[in-house]
Amino acid sequence: METKQRIVTVMGKALDPGGAASEELVDRCSTAARLMGEVEGALVIPTGGDPVGAGISEAEVMRGLMMEMGIQLEKIVLETEAQSTVQNAVYVLKIIQEKMEAEQTKTRLFIVTSAYHLPYTAWLFRQVAAALKMDIEMETEAAKGVGAYEPYMIRLITRIARAMSDITD
Repeated sequence: METKQRIVTVMGKALDPGGAASEELVDRCSTAARLMGEVEGALVIPTGGDPVGAGISEAEVMRGLMMEMGIQLEKIVLETEAQSTVQNAVYVLKIIQEKMEAEQTKTRLFIVTSAYHLPYTAWLFRQVAAALKMDIEMETEAAKGVGAYEPYMIRLITRIARAMSDITD
């Protein structure tokens, strides 16, 4: 019987200058915490460094939020270096790749971010997984609360996706 590791990763969002989480980041964490309750035996990887210089990483803030939401500390694996969504994908998948090799398990990854951010993020994770030659199953879960359907962000992500499509075609 093949063992399958289940991992939820939740994308960071820039912190306020004082290190506080936005309502959108809290919504992403809430969505991930709910999903953790539905996915038996899962670990969660909050991902995000400190691109705004708040003095604390997005991942560390998310760990605190998720613990307040009932996620046990031993279920949380931090990724605190990423400064962009591309780096989120690279660093998270490298953590997973190391776990897969060490434990010789297959992995099912659940990617959580705001609805507007999900298509771009899922595409990046697929591209990075292919580049790393990883055999990994991926699913997505959209956070649908505050900011999830921000028109400005949808337009921005659409432009980025089109530009990336032009590069890879």
